[in-house]
Amino acid sequence: MIKRLPFLFCRYDFSIEQEILDATSQFNSLSELQGTYYAHGPKAEREGIFDSAVMRPRKFEINGHTIISWSIGQRINVRISVEYDEIGDQLNLTHEPDSGVRYTDFVAVPGLRDVAVDDRVSDIHFGGRAAMRRFQSVYRQSNDAAEAYFEQKTSKQDVNRALDDWELTEFSFVIRPYNPHPVGDLSKKLSEQLAKDGIGRYTAKAKPAGGREMKPSQEGHLAAAREMADAGYGQFSVSGVTDDGHEAMIKKPRFHDEVRQNQKRQTEPRELRVYIRSEDETDEQVFKLAGIALINFLCSRCADICSNS
Repeated sequence: MIKRLPFLFCRYDFSIEQEILDATSQFNSLSELQGTYYAHGPKAEREGIFDSAVMRPRKFEINGHTIISWSIGQRINVRISVEYDEIGDQLNLTHEPDSGVRYTDFVAVPGLRDVAVDDRVSDIHFGGRAAMRRFQSVYRQSNDAAEAYFEQKTSKQDVNRALDDWELTEFSFVIRPYNPHPVGDLSKKLSEQLAKDGIGRYTAKAKPAGGREMKPSQEGHLAAAREMADAGYGQFSVSGVTDDGHEAMIKKPRFHDEVRQNQKRQTEPRELRVYIRSEDETDEQVFKLAGIALINFLCSRCADICSNS
């Protein structure tokens, strides 16, 4: 059975006294933290709840790049169970001890300063953002001057590259008519059509026709929406299949009626989620697939980044 495992692609660094650690130092720091439980946040520390630990630090090589993987885990301790009393017609909550853990995996390429973070949310996974915050909390406690940094780093240029290079599966956008001046012939025509029908905000989702490839043409609907968004009259998201066969999605910035606000949000980093296809692979094999996908994405951004690393 093929599974689609979502990973967030982010920039990252480990540092001590503001000095960035190399791959060996990062791996050594993770190995020192492995298996020791820490509190996550001041409240947990005050209450003596030491439930968060680094697990399974590993190091391996892919195509000349050093890869580091690890997990951040949270001990569950107590699980709440709810039972329905049919006779009394009420719900009864019970607290049961649970020695299990929830966890999230990280796969990093230290030489490129990028990391893939498992974004599954379930009974045993707590999602990428929560995992990053929990790991940062644990890492800071390893050394008074230690910091772990994570940031979404997908740029507007990456979005345009995805539009041109990916096999698009969805193009979602929201636009409004221009005011006072059109930014091009395509946007002028589309904007006038919206204005004729009294449309102040137009939201749409485009998918490819069966058996055909969807690509922005020089004079098509997607090009017009892209032109309006680039001028600050809209926002769009892109989903598709990357060159190495992974499904991926770049999230749409929040739309604002104010042009300057839209343009400002387009300059901010966006969320990139890549789905790693797995068919009963071991965790180690999934980590390798995620590492390869991360390297390939960075190489598509800049060929020099791989040849010079």
